[in-house]
Order: sequence, then C-alpha cells, then structure tokens
Amino acid sequence: MPCTRLHVDQSEVTVEPSTDHETRIFVKTPPFSRTEPELWFSQLESQFIINGVTSDDFKFHTTIGVMDTESLVCVKDLILKPPVTNKFENLRRKVLDALAESQEKKHKELFSQLQLGDKKLSTLLSEMNSLGGSSLQETMLKTLWMQRLPISMQSILTTCPLPLMDVANLADKIADLELPQVCEIKSEVCSCYHNK
Repeated sequence: MPCTRLHVDQSEVTVEPSTDHETRIFVKTPPFSRTEPELWFSQLESQFIINGVTSDDFKFHTTIGVMDTESLVCVKDLILKPPVTNKFENLRRKVLDALAESQEKKHKELFSQLQLGDKKLSTLLSEMNSLGGSSLQETMLKTLWMQRLPISMQSILTTCPLPLMDVANLADKIADLELPQVCEIKSEVCSCYHNK
C-alpha cells in the first residue's frame, strides 16, 4: 500500500498518495461545533459521502484533524489507542457522549448555582439562555428564570402573553418602580393585550 500525505486546514482536507499517478480527495470540513456536535458530524459525513470517502482511517484522522483540542481531550484515550476497526464510529459516539455530559453539567449549574443577586432580570435570563444552549426549550427556560424572581414579580409575570425576552424587559421596568406603580402596569399590560 503506497504511503500517503494528509494535508488538513480548517476548511479542506487533501490526500495525496505518493505514486506515479496522483489522486486527490478534497473534503470541505465545516468548523467544529461544541454546541451542535451531532449536526456537525452529520455535515462531515455528508462530505465523506459526496466525495466517495469510505476509508475508516481517513474519516477518523480527518475528524481528529479538524476538531479543537479542548474537545479532543475528552476522547484522548481513544485517539492515543484507537480500536482496530470502526475507529470513526467509536470516535463519533464518544465525542457525542462527552459533549452531552458537558452540556448536562451546564444545566446543573443552571439549576443550582445561578442566582439573581443584583443583576437585571433580563441579564439573568440572557445568562441562563447562554448556559442552557440550544437544547433547553423556551418553556423550560421561562420556568427556571421565573423561579429565581421575587414572588411578587412572579405573580405579575406568570400570565404575561408576551415573548420571553419582552417579558424580561418588562420585568426590568417593573423592578425599577415602586410597588403601587407595579399594580398599575400590570393592569395596563393586561388591558393592552385584551384590546388588541
């Protein structure tokens, strides 16, 4: 089997067998996504299919070549001692498991550690949204955010029909007012909504 040279950059992988007749395989690799690794692997596999790449070794080494070091640390043992067969599939599965675990840790922090403190209510929501990532549905995000608000604020905002970010901006305005004015705003919001 001829020796090959593998060239990897952020968007393209080239394989050049060192034989008299030159064959090149160009694979455009999407930038690795820690937040959407499953989607990223699907994109990568589509590139392999489009370019007729079937070699397990090629897929395995291409994947390692384009992933960031921080993500690869999670699968270091597999990279240093790859299995004899199904290298790419084992790598894919282990990366997805490791990053899902990482997302779970973020959710635990979201559930237990993040508190309102002296932040604006909309800032708290933005932080929670960032920690939750795309896997956290808006209804769950709203529930988690509302739980961290003062009880009086929860009772005002619970039935508010506005989109979540608008609710957070309204909450900021309410927090800046004194309590008697809060009741006026609540009835104004309700009447505005019902009169639409």
